[in-house]
Amino acid sequence: MQVDFDDTNDGFRAKFDNGWTMSVQWKSGNYADKHTQEIAAWDEDDIWWDFDAKKRVEWGTYVKGWVNSDALLGYLTEVSRIKPYRPFRWVERLFQSRR
Repeated sequence: MQVDFDDTNDGFRAKFDNGWTMSVQWKSGNYADKHTQEIAAWDEDDIWWDFDAKKRVEWGTYVKGWVNSDALLGYLTEVSRIKPYRPFRWVERLFQSRR
């Protein structure tokens, strides 16, 4: 896992080996306060994660606000375990089998 910290120290981004990135922000203007953070996660194809439905967002983006520190650790783990999305995996297998 690679973690990049923002220059302003208002949050950070964690990029996981599965291709997903999670943003954690606590600055004013976000859905956060002194004790909570705003979180969002997306993959390399800019497909976002819905933390409430536990699935990929079909259209648009998704941000979850007011997340306390205890819950944040669970969400970081959740994003690190999302399986990469490969809707055309069957096509890749077809071409591999013909080699």
